[in-house]
Amino acid sequence: MNNPESRPVHNTKNIDLLRGSAAMLVVMSHLQPIINLGWFGQEGGWVGVQLFFVISGYLIIQSAYKYTAKEYFTHRVFRIFPAYLFWYILFGLISGKLVGAALTDPYFYGNLVLLQHFIPEAYLRYTFINPSWTLSVEWGWYILAIILAMTNRKYILPYFLISIVVSTWWTAGGWMHHPLTEAMSKQDPVYSYFFLTNNLIGQLPFFLMGSVIYFYRPRLPMIPVVIASVLILITFRKWASYFPNPIFITGLALGGVFWAFVNLKRTFHGPVVRFLSDTSYSIYLVHFSVIAYISTRVENKYAMTLVSLVVIFVLAYLSYRFIEKPSMDFGRRLAKRFSPATADAPRVQP
Repeated sequence: MNNPESRPVHNTKNIDLLRGSAAMLVVMSHLQPIINLGWFGQEGGWVGVQLFFVISGYLIIQSAYKYTAKEYFTHRVFRIFPAYLFWYILFGLISGKLVGAALTDPYFYGNLVLLQHFIPEAYLRYTFINPSWTLSVEWGWYILAIILAMTNRKYILPYFLISIVVSTWWTAGGWMHHPLTEAMSKQDPVYSYFFLTNNLIGQLPFFLMGSVIYFYRPRLPMIPVVIASVLILITFRKWASYFPNPIFITGLALGGVFWAFVNLKRTFHGPVVRFLSDTSYSIYLVHFSVIAYISTRVENKYAMTLVSLVVIFVLAYLSYRFIEKPSMDFGRRLAKRFSPATADAPRVQP
């Protein structure tokens, strides 16, 4: 691997393609009960989410090292919360579950601050955005990333290797030591997997994989890496049961795909890619509720799929245009006040 200080320039525009693809894979997984989309519907959910995590590991660690802690968290808060809170409250009102009693329930507020995946009862009572559990995991990574940024970047690779060991132990059975294990198992065995084995500890290697790619930029043979990565992903179901932590292996494969795209000299960045990338977060927030709503009102599966996609894209565009973008712009302006050039805030040391 290369010295972290002498990194070649990556084709970051291709990250837009990967981000948009990740969002659409998740959408296709939730369309699968309506229309058979083959591998994309069957495996797209976990592939899309894990790819999001690898991308986040790559991008967020840059931000954590580049900005002061105040700048960093200002960017993150105004990137994540405005659109999330808008759609969470709107879907809650539409569902009829967001009534007066919810406003006095601490579990409701756990969702507002993205702690729902760490507090299972909060998620189970007030699930207005089904995929929001990943935002809890993502927020946990944001906090960990700024802590890592306070250490020397040369430790990122050792941290990644340690995370593999810890994640393997956790998913292979370490989660059974969690104080919530007994209660979750009694309520529903599926909850044990969803809330315990699938939490930040289990997902951490994906984030650190992205960080390792950013700092070390490994020089590997492109074609063998891509072939191996694709084969691992499309044959996942055939070999997963033989490993205590198969998601670590898929993480390596997704890391290989990500590495290949950011090292390509060719850029895939047309208007469709740009649209899907810009709106990917809002697509992620609204798609499940839209599909659930449309599926109860349109009978033909093809019409249902088409109408769902149109509504998803329209809402995602409006969300990006009128919520996300203004919020991010405001966050950037606010963060400048915490910049060392205009304030005395201490900069996080690399």
